[in-house]
Amino acid sequence: MISTAFLASWPSTNKVFKNLNTPMGIPFYPGLHMEGPYFSFGQKGAQDEKYIKAPGASEYEEILQSSELISRWSMAPELLQLIYQIKGSATVSLVSDAIRTAGLGEGEFCMGSVQEGQMVIVEDGVAKLPDRSAVAGSVTMETSLLKVMYESSQASLEEVVRMMTVKPATILKLDNRKGTLSEGMDAVDSYHG
Repeated sequence: MISTAFLASWPSTNKVFKNLNTPMGIPFYPGLHMEGPYFSFGQKGAQDEKYIKAPGASEYEEILQSSELISRWSMAPELLQLIYQIKGSATVSLVSDAIRTAGLGEGEFCMGSVQEGQMVIVEDGVAKLPDRSAVAGSVTMETSLLKVMYESSQASLEEVVRMMTVKPATILKLDNRKGTLSEGMDAVDSYHG
């Protein structure tokens, strides 16, 4: 699992990038998923709009120098069968972009830092803004994703597991130490920041 930096002020976000080089006691830190600050106001979900902005060259050049970028595409379960038929299991990677409330049940949670965070509620398996005006983020755990892909496509269970383990490790260039349960490979693949 790769930690997510929730949308915050630029100084706070920049601090996250600087801390990537010295993860607190974590023996291996594969990277960071950044939320914003370049969002459409109409699609901001739980993001605090006071931090949303148009892309600025000085900021995103600093981001590019601080991290490697990974492309991802989220899609509805109805498309999984078609994607599997067209692309095949060897080229599909299954990952969840779940926010940190995933697996914690229903309730109120603060996303981001205590100082600049956004309150969200989780009810009926969905994270929402407290006024219920927008979805705040995904709470889909990897086990649910595996089940949906297996039931929505004609992929075998072995193929689906490989899409969720081997393929993401390969994309992250970590397949020399992650993605399989084999001698000499890391057994732990989740880190929470």
